[in-house]
Amino acid sequence: MISNSYEVMVIYHTANQHKARFARRVVVEGLRKIGINCTAPQYEVGMNSGIARWVKDTLSDVRAIVAVCSKEFYASFWTSELPYDEGSAIVFEYARQLTPRRGSPRFISIITDSKEQKYVPDVFRKDPVVCLTSSGEFDRLVRVIMNVSEFQLSPLGETLPSLPSEGSATGGYRQRILSTWNDVAGNYKRSVVVRCGEESDGAVAV
Repeated sequence: MISNSYEVMVIYHTANQHKARFARRVVVEGLRKIGINCTAPQYEVGMNSGIARWVKDTLSDVRAIVAVCSKEFYASFWTSELPYDEGSAIVFEYARQLTPRRGSPRFISIITDSKEQKYVPDVFRKDPVVCLTSSGEFDRLVRVIMNVSEFQLSPLGETLPSLPSEGSATGGYRQRILSTWNDVAGNYKRSVVVRCGEESDGAVAV
């Protein structure tokens, strides 16, 4: 069983430490700051009942699965014959259980460059794909998760149905989006700066 009830599960599997950091510091932390209760399997404990049961439990609870796509994620999605590690096993199990359930919960793919479109699982390429490199795309990700269109915002863009009014950012919804994005993207960028003052190879551009 998962230790809490979450609205969103963020799944990722990558050998690139910067991509993993992006998933944690930008995606998970960003959604939490904006008011969406989410987690990633890497944060959870209690898989004693087995990964298959654990994944089944999450799928019955969450409103959306957000996948941070990468070469390793794509490979793990389609085969369980890769060298075993928990990350690849979790991704494969989500693939096995999600594919027959099309649309419930919602599947949203995140990429950080248009070249990564090829790493979006084929069966989900008609579902939302967000290239998460700006506050505008972060706004789109939030609205896709909450199933709220641009036209459902209040006339001044101050409220978004289903989101709590409180948050780390003050002001209306649009201001919260911008403030949250600047916060998490800034923290991520600072985390990949090396001693010479340049970003490490493989860092995600945001």
